[in-house]
Amino acid sequence: MGRLVVNEEETIKEVYFQKIFEINLIAYMMQKTENNVKIKIINNEV
Repeated sequence: MGRLVVNEEETIKEVYFQKIFEINLIAYMMQKTENNVKIKIINNEV
């Protein structure tokens, strides 16, 4: 029975880190897109 609790904790950790990873990935992609838009705007102005 003790084993089950450990596995549950591990699963919760995995889900938690997966969510953090997804949020960081989305933030990174949004940042990249924002930078690309800024670069395009600067290039168009020149």
